[in-house]
Amino acid sequence: MTTMFRSQRRALLALADTGVCEVWHARDFIDDGYALPACHDRGGHSCMRDTCDGWWRWVLTDHGRHVVWLLRAISDELAQDTAPPLTQLTIPGVAA
Repeated sequence: MTTMFRSQRRALLALADTGVCEVWHARDFIDDGYALPACHDRGGHSCMRDTCDGWWRWVLTDHGRHVVWLLRAISDELAQDTAPPLTQLTIPGVAA
């Protein structure tokens, strides 16, 4: 995944906190190496709605945990930002 959209960031953080997220996000996270089905250690089945009772639960990989750590660090920095709101910014050469 080269670009992570806001909905994907929210889904990955939700997965980290709760172990659940929308299936379509989870499948992308599996493809990107961020998550695995919670029952990935049980061999012999594919985690689908009709084959696994825990098909909707996910766990983060080491890579996924690292990305979540980065997302939280970035979110903390943005939350502490003291920049003025965009409505208060002035652009040189542009009348207000």
